[in-house]
Amino acid sequence: MLNILSDYVRSMVVVSIIVSIAMTIAPKGAARAVIGVVSGLVIIIVLLGPLASLRKVDLSGFSLDLSERIVSSDENLLIEQDNLLKELIVEKTSAYILAKAQALEVDCEVIITLDDSSPPLPIAAVIKANIQYDPVFQREMSGFLAFDCGIPKENVSFIWK
Repeated sequence: MLNILSDYVRSMVVVSIIVSIAMTIAPKGAARAVIGVVSGLVIIIVLLGPLASLRKVDLSGFSLDLSERIVSSDENLLIEQDNLLKELIVEKTSAYILAKAQALEVDCEVIITLDDSSPPLPIAAVIKANIQYDPVFQREMSGFLAFDCGIPKENVSFIWK
């Protein structure tokens, strides 16, 4: 890197000296203007010379690494999004079921199981009731879960106090 920089500075110094000498010995008039324009173009070419060498740099490794990082990040975000969606569905379904249980004046806990579809749907429920066995509550909740939540009656379990 240091060699490249020293070569660049050396070429700029040499070109500047040559341009200065050419402008000093150039006669006044049109010839001097032409030498000034040509000298300016030579200086621009020397200034932009390192940009030509940038084309030779292989950026494919950098590009490939960046692409892999983006794909990995996208996959992680999709997994996180799916997990958040599942948590939200379980939370909202549980709250809905608990509200129904409270309307029936029963305190309970609810455990929801989701399927693997997209979006995930509730397929089973376990209701831990803080009461002794109550066939009316069981019938009401089983019917409610089947009709309102789409959970088949055979996938609803009750745990009694």
